[in-house]
Order: sequence, then structure tokens, then C-alpha cells
Amino acid sequence: MNIEKWLWLMSIQNIGAKRAINLYDYFGSIDEIYLNDDINKYTKVSGITLDIATRLTMDKDLNKFNRLIDKMYNEGINYITMDDKYYPYSLKEIYDYPPILFYRGKNLFVEENPMISIVGTRKASNYGIQVARDFAREFSNKGLDVVSGMAAGIDTYAHKGALQGFGDTIAVLGSGVDKIYPKSNAKLYDEIIERGMVISEYFPGTEPLSHHFPARNRIISGLSHGTIVIEASYKSGSLITARYANEQGREVYSVPGNITSALCEGSNSLLKDGAKLILSANDVLEDLYYVLDRPNMERITDIIEAKEDRSFRQIKKEVNILDKYELSDDERNICQAILDGNNTADLINENLGLEINLINSVLTMLEIRGIVISTGANLTIKQ
Repeated sequence: MNIEKWLWLMSIQNIGAKRAINLYDYFGSIDEIYLNDDINKYTKVSGITLDIATRLTMDKDLNKFNRLIDKMYNEGINYITMDDKYYPYSLKEIYDYPPILFYRGKNLFVEENPMISIVGTRKASNYGIQVARDFAREFSNKGLDVVSGMAAGIDTYAHKGALQGFGDTIAVLGSGVDKIYPKSNAKLYDEIIERGMVISEYFPGTEPLSHHFPARNRIISGLSHGTIVIEASYKSGSLITARYANEQGREVYSVPGNITSALCEGSNSLLKDGAKLILSANDVLEDLYYVLDRPNMERITDIIEAKEDRSFRQIKKEVNILDKYELSDDERNICQAILDGNNTADLINENLGLEINLINSVLTMLEIRGIVISTGANLTIKQ
């Protein structure tokens, strides 16, 4: 398990995402980055100053992260790193993608659904609220995951609209995934982690500081095939997201707003600057048909056709939930035994014939990864 080493790397002062990526590209693995004790090797990496190299060489204590790892385990906080096969490919295409993402909820990245982001003002009008909710619900029903920042206003109703549909939604926070912001969205937060995913590049426990939000916007746009802006003033952070999307080579869409309202000056200016004008969710779906690769579009078509016979949620439940995890043969057999009703280590031992020490060892790792949940003497698989 390399979570300690990733925490070590990302906690080094002034390391940042891009320098961490450069280190990984140079050394080839997190293990090699950690095991290196040659300061000169570190300084050969682009962006690694002598001060940073000194910290990387002298500070090798992994035990200091034990409390954080315990917190993650106890609070159901999982993680995905840049070397994981399920790390989102679209995000990895951007310049400074986060080497580690913490999350609560389902790991939607294993499903590889196409994503669309919806952002806008915190002081949304009734018109903006309706558009955000209706667009998001339509995208959700068509098999796209809706990405936003769980801020008040447009973000909130984008998530709510997606949850009204059959699909999923992802909230990207400017704080640790255990820090709900704004607090008024506590109920929405719970609904998202039940049906979707809350993610952050910031360590659990990190407060929602103002400079975190512009940085997190690159993740919102980076995950998405396109970004939709609904009502944004000239000073809106949504324009930062739109700029990131443009720099990342993603589509930028804007919904026209009231030309006499300061609330829409930014989003309307995007249209003058070349953003695509949209009047319906279908405008985006038609445009993305030519942007997304064929397998993704066929997947959307399959989902739409399948819904004619039964609900999307029922279809998803028929998929083996273990397929979302990367498991060894022993891990998979033990998880399947739990799913089959063998919910204690002794029952697993009787069913599989494996040594009890091996079973306990594997169960410990599965619990740390958040796959197996222990409630008293009983074991369950996280749904």
C-alpha cells in the first residue's frame, strides 16, 4: 500500500501538482521517488529546487501519516492516485492534474461515463436555477455524469438536477472531502455521496480557503468534455473554469442571459469571445456527438434504449459491484464470499478453505481501502 508515500510526497513544502508529476515521470514510480537518497538526482528534475530536494532527502518519516490514514478509514474516505488504472484519462491530459484525489461515495471513474460540467453564479436567478436543474437532469438521463463544485446557486441546482435523473454527479470541493462547504448544502452532500462522488485534491481536514477554489476549477473542467456557464458576472469564478476548459482544449458553452443584468455580463461576454451558444441540453448532446469517441456515444445510446425496458438504477445493480475494484484472486474470492452471505472470517474460512491468518490479513487491507466494512463481527461490501 503506497498511500503513505503519496501523502509524504504531496505534503512536501512547495511541491505542488506539476513538480510531483515531473518527479514521477523521472523516477517512474512513487517507490523510487521515496527510496532515492541522492539529492543531486532530485535536482535534475524540472522545477525541483535545492530546498525542495533537501526536504525530499531528509524527511522520510511515513509514520506521521498514521493518524490521517486512520481518519480516512474511519470516515469512509478513499483515494485514487495518478498511477491507478482507473485514474480519469481526461483529467490526466491537463498540464497540472492532481497526483492524488480523495473521495467519498462511489468511484465513478471505473464506469468511464462521459462527463459534462455546469457552473455559474452563487446568486442565481429563478431562470438560472431552472436552466441548471433542467439541463443537468436531461444530461443525467442521457448517461452523462454532471460535474460541478457544490457551491451555492447554479452548482447546487446542477447537482440536484442530476440526482433527479438516472445518472450520477460529481462534486469537486475546494476543501477536504470531509469539510462541507457551504454548510447549507449538508443534505445535498449526503445525497451526492449516496448516489455519486465528492472529490478533492486537498488532504482530509483541509478548510475551504479562498485560494483553493480557483485551483479546483481546473479539475472541474479537466474531468469534463465540455463546460457550461449559466449566469456569471465579470468577476465570477465560473469564468476561471471556462478559461481552464478553453486552455485544456475542451468545449465551452454559455447560456444567454439578460443583457441588462450584471449577473450575466460574464456569461454573455463568453458568447462574444467564441463560446458556443446553447438553448437546450440537446444542443450540447448533438455537439458532443462529434467530440466524444464512438464507444462513449454508443454507450449513451445503449443506456437510452435499455431505459425503455427498466430503470437505469436496476441495470447498474446487476453489474457485479466487485468489478469497480482492482483485486487479487484472494481478495476477489473473499469479497465474493462476503457477498454470498459468509459475513465473518470463520465463515469465509469454512467456505474457501483458506488459512485464517491469510483471511484476516486480506480483510485488513480491504478495510483500509474502504472495500470491506466491518460492523461488529459482521462484514459487508461497500455498495
